[in-house]
Amino acid sequence: MLLSTGTFDSSGNPLVTFFLSGTFSGGKKEFQAIIDTGFTGFLVMPMIQAFPLGLPLLGTTSVTLADGKTSTRLTALGTVQLAEESKSGVVILEWDSNDLLVGMDFLRTFGKALFLSSKSIHLIDEAEMNAMVQKATESKEKKEPMKASSRLQETDGNVSKTP
Repeated sequence: MLLSTGTFDSSGNPLVTFFLSGTFSGGKKEFQAIIDTGFTGFLVMPMIQAFPLGLPLLGTTSVTLADGKTSTRLTALGTVQLAEESKSGVVILEWDSNDLLVGMDFLRTFGKALFLSSKSIHLIDEAEMNAMVQKATESKEKKEPMKASSRLQETDGNVSKTP
C-alpha cells in the first residue's frame, strides 16, 4: 500500500509532507521536511516553528553534526500525522537552522520503506514491500532452477559434472 508520495525541492532534496502537533488541541500544522537518511533521529525543526505548536520539552540531547562536531540541543515530543497514521517521536529543536529534516527513526517508527527515483519519491509499508520482494525472489527461483547436470564437482584436482 502506498502511504505517501513526496516531491523534490529546488535543490533536488527529497521532501515529505506531514502534519505535526503538540499539546494544544487544534495546534496541528502542515510541514514539508527533507528526508535525510544520514540523520538517525525522528525529526529536526527550527525552534521558532515548534513554539506555536506547544511541543512539550523533554530535555536535551547530544548531536554529532556532519562536520564531526558535537553539540547539545533541546528536545521535545511531537506527534506526526502521515496520511491517516499518527506516531509520536522526539523532535530536536534547532535555533540556527530553517530546515526541517526527517530521519531514519521517522521511517522506522512509521514502518515505511523509502523508494526514490529521479522523478518520484514514495513511502511504502515496509511489511508489504518485504512480502513483494519475497514473492518476486521465489518467482525468480522457480523460473531459473539449477539443473543438476550443470553443477560441477571437484575430485582429486579434476573437475567433472555431477550426475
